[in-house]
Amino acid sequence: MFAISQATEVGIIAATGGVNLFLAVMMLTMNKEKNKKDALAEDKEISQEATQIEEKKSRKDKKLFKKTGKKAAAPKETFDKPEEGSLEHAEAPVRKEPSYEPEKREETSASKQEVFEKAPEPEEKKMTATLSIIERSDAGDRVKMTAKVVDALAEKGEYKIGGRKTSDYVVSNQFISGTHAIISKRDGRYYIMDVSRNGTQISAIPYRNPGQDLMMYRLEIGKEEELLDRTVISLAGKVELIFMVSAEN
Repeated sequence: MFAISQATEVGIIAATGGVNLFLAVMMLTMNKEKNKKDALAEDKEISQEATQIEEKKSRKDKKLFKKTGKKAAAPKETFDKPEEGSLEHAEAPVRKEPSYEPEKREETSASKQEVFEKAPEPEEKKMTATLSIIERSDAGDRVKMTAKVVDALAEKGEYKIGGRKTSDYVVSNQFISGTHAIISKRDGRYYIMDVSRNGTQISAIPYRNPGQDLMMYRLEIGKEEELLDRTVISLAGKVELIFMVSAEN
């Protein structure tokens, strides 16, 4: 009876040991499978990150090439140097992922905004103003005398017309005042002012031909009126002058 019980106990122990061994093998196998899956998942994640880095670099390279016409320079590989005496020190250096930075574009003269020199403005032509006396005769009107105005204006700023011998333009007539009218120039324009006793008139339209109706009107004493090319100036209704402006060659 005792022998049978002892044998049974040994069998039970053996059976129990077999179950434990089986469970241990199963656990080891499951751990290996899990580690394998974890390794595959990690490899897949690393592969995806590498793919994303490559795609990002490719987009940057395309954008740079489209903008500058240049390809990005190949990135330099960098390595981490292990600490001396460590286990990694005896092994090969660990390779780091290359950093991709867009190539800095050097600013050239072509990329800079071009500065164009302003074309020189044409030189302003010097204008010459002249006064000419109109004499009345049976044969028609004719010009007797011409005097340049701008020379005196440049020196004194005004041009005096009258019977006084010190006038810039002397007119000998008993009805003409010593200083009958004054011509001045400002900003390229000519003006006349009456300062006489017997009055000054100017034509409303340019002088064209003898016998033309000039539509004269009298100036207000002390008030300036602009003189245009071929304006007729009548001094006291006795002497007529033609004011003309022309560009010097």
